Amino acid sequence: MKKIAIIWFRTIWRSFTDAGSQVLYLLIGLLLGVVEGAPAVDHVQPPPNISVSAGEGSFVFRGLALSPGWTTYLTGDVCNNTRREWTRVAFEIDLQGPEGVKLDAGFRYLKFENFKKDECKSILDPHNYSSGPNRGFGISKPRTPEVDPSIYAIGFHVLNRLSEPKALYSFRMLKPLPSEKLEFHDAKIDIAFVFSKQEIDFVLRNLSDDPLEIDWNKVSYIDFAGTAQRVIHKGVRFIDRNGHLPPTVVPPTARIADILLPANLIYYSDGWDRLALLPQGEKAKATEGKTCSVFIPVAYSGRTVNYLFAFQVAKVDY
Repeated sequence: MKKIAIIWFRTIWRSFTDAGSQVLYLLIGLLLGVVEGAPAVDHVQPPPNISVSAGEGSFVFRGLALSPGWTTYLTGDVCNNTRREWTRVAFEIDLQGPEGVKLDAGFRYLKFENFKKDECKSILDPHNYSSGPNRGFGISKPRTPEVDPSIYAIGFHVLNRLSEPKALYSFRMLKPLPSEKLEFHDAKIDIAFVFSKQEIDFVLRNLSDDPLEIDWNKVSYIDFAGTAQRVIHKGVRFIDRNGHLPPTVVPPTARIADILLPANLIYYSDGWDRLALLPQGEKAKATEGKTCSVFIPVAYSGRTVNYLFAFQVAKVDY
C-alpha cells in the first residue's frame, strides 16, 4: 500500500511540471476549493479587450477570463499593436475587489520575450510567468469574508524596469560612395545591405561576363570600436566558425543572397547561441554617429578588387 501511495504521489508531482497538465491542475484546484469550503471564483467576466499604452502604440489583452476554483487561472491572449518588436516586456496585473480594494493575486507579473510587432501570445503559456507553478495563480487573500471573490476589476500596466523595446537603427553608407539605401554598384557588382539585430544580410549580383569568387577567410567585419572580426555566412555551422571556409563562386550575371555574422558573437552554453550584433536598450543610443565596416575581397579574371563598405549609424529610435 505504501509503495502504491509513493507511485501515486510521483505521478501527481510529474503532472505539475508537465506543460500539458493544466487541466489536471485546474481540477485539483476545484477539488481543494470544495474540500476546504472556499467559495469558487465564478461570475468573473473581465472586459473582452483591455488596451495598455506602451510608447507609440499599445498592447491589447483580449478574450480574458478568470477560471473558477481555489487555484485561479487567467486565460486569454495579448497582442503587440505597438510599432516595434520588444526584446522583453513585463506587465503587472492589478486585481481589485468591491470599492476599489486591491487584491493580492499571489503572483507579480507576466513577462514575454522576443515579442514581434503584430504578434499575439497566449497568457497561459508556462514560459511567460515570473515564477511559481506557471499554470495557475493561487489567490488567497481575496477569499476572506471581507472581500467577495466573485467581483473583480482587472487591469495591466507595463513594468518599465523589466521591459525593453527593440532598438530601431537607421544606417547610411559612407564608402565606397554615399548611399541612404545602403546600395553600391560599379562595372563588376551590384550589392545591397540590410542590418538586423544579429547579422548583416546582403544581396550581390555579378554584372560581369566572368565568374566572381568570394574568399570568406579574408572577409571581415570592423565593429564600432574599429576591431576587425572574422565572419561566417549562410550554411556554415557554428561549430566550424573558426575553421577554413570554402569560397563562394558567383556565375556571370547571377546573384546570391547571403549573410555576414561575426564569429566572435557565437558561443556555446547548453547549446549554440549568438550575441546581438547591434546593442539594445540604453546602449543603443550611444552608437549614434559611430561607424562600422564590411571588407569583402572579390576575385575575377586573375585579379582581386578589395571592397570596403563603411556604414554610419544615422539614428537610433529607442
